[in-house]
This record gives sequence, C-alpha cells and structure tokens, in this order.
Amino acid sequence: MNRLPLNFYDALFSMLYTPTIGKLRDLVGPYGAFAHEMFENRYDYAFNIKNDVIVKEEIYNYSRCGFESSTTPREKFMELVSIVLCGPYEGPVKCNISERIREVQGDHECDLSVLSDTISKEWIDWACLWKGLTCFSLLEELEETAIELCQQLVDTCKLEQLVVCYEGCGAIEFGLIKSVLVQDQFDTLRLTFYDAAVLEELFQFCAENSARLKGKNIQLQSPEVCDVSVSTLLEGKLELCSNEESDSIVKDHRFFYRSILRESSRPYKFLNGQSLAYLFLECNGKEKEVGELEFLKKTDDIIIFFV
Repeated sequence: MNRLPLNFYDALFSMLYTPTIGKLRDLVGPYGAFAHEMFENRYDYAFNIKNDVIVKEEIYNYSRCGFESSTTPREKFMELVSIVLCGPYEGPVKCNISERIREVQGDHECDLSVLSDTISKEWIDWACLWKGLTCFSLLEELEETAIELCQQLVDTCKLEQLVVCYEGCGAIEFGLIKSVLVQDQFDTLRLTFYDAAVLEELFQFCAENSARLKGKNIQLQSPEVCDVSVSTLLEGKLELCSNEESDSIVKDHRFFYRSILRESSRPYKFLNGQSLAYLFLECNGKEKEVGELEFLKKTDDIIIFFV
C-alpha cells in the first residue's frame, strides 16, 4: 500500500464519505497521512442565492464543522457544490449565476437546497438540465404548488439522494419520497422529521416494495424528538447480528462508507413483513450492548439498509 502512486489515493478518497476518512487518519504510513490531510481540508462549496443574486459564497469545512469565507480552496478537497435557494424568484436564471456555479463545480456533484416555502418553475427547469445534480434537499415546508414542481425534478433527474429537513412533512411530500425511492439509481433518503404516521406509512411502503429497495438506505437523524414513535414501530422486529455477520455487511456494502454515523453499533436485522433490512444505530460514546429499545431512545441517528 505504501508504494502506490498518489493519484491512487486521490481516486480512492474521492469515493469515501468524510466520516470514513476521519477514521483512517490513525493508519501508519502515507495512507494515514493522506487521510489526515484529506479530512482536515475536505469541504463543500456553497452558493447562497436570493432574488436571483449570489449573496454569499462560502465553504463548509467538515473537520471544523463550520462555514468559512471562500478564499482559494484546493479543488481536490471539494466534495460537492451546494446551491441554496434562500427565497422565491420569478424569471429566468441569469447566465452569470450559471457560469459562476459551473466554474466552481467542474466535474463535482451538485446539491440543490430549497430554504424557502416555494421555488420557481425557472429554477426547476434549470435544475432538470444541470449536469451533476445528484442530491435535492428540502429545508423548509413547501407550498403545494412547489411540491408539484419538485415532483417534476424528481421524475426528470437521476437523483441519488433526497434530504427532507423539516417536521411538517405530510402526504404530498410523502408522494415525492415514494416516487424517488423506487428509482434504480437512487440510494439515500435522509429524513430529520418524525411524524409517527408518516414513519409508519414509510415502513409499510418499504415492506410492500422490498425487492425494489435493495441496496438503498434510509437515514433518520435526531430521532430523540419522537423516540416513542420509533421504538413502537420497531419493537419486536430487531435482532442483533453476530460479529461475523457485522464484518460481512460492512465489507460487502458500499453504502456504509457514505453513512452519517461517527461510531456505529453492530447491525440489527430489521424484519419488516417479508423484507429484510439491517439497522445501524449511532453510538458516539453510548453503551453499545444495551437493549435495542433503550438504545433507540438514546441514539442520535439511525440507518436502515435494505438487502
């Protein structure tokens, strides 16, 4: 491993999720040194756009967990470009905005985030044609007409990830979630809301469509806000995997390296109807071997991976 060329490390680390790189820093030799350099400098480049004007450009540094002013960061440390729409706008997307985003993005992936209760058709049309758009994030509750426009984006783009970060998710948004979950290229759904009825419907949908969900994962963040709901839905459906099973799962499935977990529990088998999935819990200093329902009430993040 120590004799491998540097471009090998560049190619390898570009495929790894940042928390995974952080765990590799203690390795000896150039592999560990490269992991340390990559982790300390890995960033997302964010454009904040309001009223069709780029009001701010900044970088999010993963190791320092915060935003910094954009100076001249090195391209090889960029993970993705994030476009944050901070308010409504009607009219065509200006050429200078597109050109600036493309200049920074290069060949990197792109995330479109909506920090508003609406989005214009012009931005949706733009996003549907934008090369490299792999993630769509909803950061505030949208109006019904905006959700309909977002459905156009989900149907047109080959999204790999969908992020929903507000508590008001209802039936309209859930239709959006269901349609993207069964697309072949899609792999990650990240939710930070915990409406018990929506979660129950989501689990039922997964049970009915298990064959179409193989290789996909659902990430539930900060479930302590409804620990009773999550615990009730999962009670009696979890079985702790053996160490051998755990090693095999982590080795064989690439999703783990894109996960949000800092310190994972051993996986649990999640029996949901006729479907089988593995469930991972965030430990992050918590006791790993307590009963799973007690653990569910303490953990910060849950990942459900379908096989």
